[in-house]
Amino acid sequence: MDATDQAALEAWQAQQFTDDEPPIAAPLHALDPETVTALLMLVCAPDNHGNILWKAGFKRLAVLAHLLLPEAGAQSLETIAQSLTKAGITTSRASLSNINTMMYDATGLRRTEKTETAREAYRIRACKLWQKKANRYATAPSQ
Repeated sequence: MDATDQAALEAWQAQQFTDDEPPIAAPLHALDPETVTALLMLVCAPDNHGNILWKAGFKRLAVLAHLLLPEAGAQSLETIAQSLTKAGITTSRASLSNINTMMYDATGLRRTEKTETAREAYRIRACKLWQKKANRYATAPSQ
């Protein structure tokens, strides 16, 4: 291999690891395969053809981290949505909140102490507001 080829190979290899990935630390507690598989099933969202929907998976992972990790939980869903969007995964606070609700329904995990009654009251109020907004647009004169 001549010097030009060697330099090209070294440049290519350097490009393969440009994400500045931190090292993977061993978990503090042993992980059993069933638990890891269950977590991946929560995060990796397959479509009807069995293909993983990676965008949905990243959003679910962010919500799961928000639920379980103090560092992520200290951030608002709005901040997390902005970070994901900046990283190329376009999302919104509302989308993450919806995933948060689905995650709670599936696992019982939640960060807040909201009761089911409070959750239902919020849902009813939000539905009324959206209906009022829809009615306003339906009766507005067209331009």
